Amino acid sequence: RMWGTRAGTIELRIPKLRKGSYFPVFLEHRRTAEKALIAVIQEAVACRERAGDGPRQARALSELCRYLGCRGLVTEAENAVHEATRLVEGEPPGREVGCVYAARAWLMGGARGHEEIDVCLELADTAIELAERYGDRETALDALVTRGTAELRRDVAVGRATLERAAALGRQQGIREQVARAPNNI
Repeated sequence: RMWGTRAGTIELRIPKLRKGSYFPVFLEHRRTAEKALIAVIQEAVACRERAGDGPRQARALSELCRYLGCRGLVTEAENAVHEATRLVEGEPPGREVGCVYAARAWLMGGARGHEEIDVCLELADTAIELAERYGDRETALDALVTRGTAELRRDVAVGRATLERAAALGRQQGIREQVARAPNNI
C-alpha cells in the first residue's frame, strides 16, 4: 500500500498476522508448572467432594479461585467461588466460611476491579472477623491485605496504612506470602 506524504510517497508494508499466539519457549516450564498446580488443587477439591466434606471442599475451591483469577481466568474463578459459597451456605461460622468470604472479597476487589469496592470491604471485614474468631491468622491477614488494596482505590493514605499494618503483622506472624503481597499492592 502506498502512503502519500509531503516528503513523497512511501510504500507501507503491513505484516501479515500470524496464526496462533506467541509464547516464549523459556517460559513454557512456568506455564506447565501453573497448570500442574491448578490440577493439584482441583484434585484436592475432588477428594473433599468424594469424602463429603463440603466445608473443606469450599476452602479448596477458595484457593482455586485465587490461582485461576491471578492467571486471568476470572470466569472460572467466579465459578469456583460461587460453588464454594453454595457449599458453606447453612454451615455454622468457622474457618472455612471465613476463607470463602476472603476469596469472595479478593475476587470483588482484585479481579473485578473498581466497581465492587463496597462489597469487597464488607466481605473482607466479615472474613477478618470470622478468621480472628476461629484462629485462622493466614485468612485474617489475607483479607486485611485485600481490604487495604480496595481502600487504596478510595483513599491512598488509608489503603497504604492498612497494607503497611498487614505487612508488619505478616512479618510478626511469619506469613511470608502476605508480607510480599501487601507492599506489592501499594
